[in-house]
Amino acid sequence: MKKALGIIHIVFALLIGIQIAFDSIPFIWAFIACLYFIGKGILFGISKGSVLSYLDAIAGFILILAVTDVFSNIVITAIVMLFLLEKGVSYLLR
Repeated sequence: MKKALGIIHIVFALLIGIQIAFDSIPFIWAFIACLYFIGKGILFGISKGSVLSYLDAIAGFILILAVTDVFSNIVITAIVMLFLLEKGVSYLLR
């Protein structure tokens, strides 16, 4: 289960990153990926009580703002993307 979540984390983070950087994929795919991070973060945060899960939800909110061009600070977006990629890789290595 953790490995599947790791792959999904990495794919969705890359999908959002490509959308933000190049705008070459459909907007709705990136938006759904952001909603995945929000939903997963809230669900796992409540069930496990883990702060890292809540950070997924916060990352999803930040990325929705970046994808919709409401707020797009490249440094904050890069930090959030690196956090999500790192979390996906750590799921794969467990």
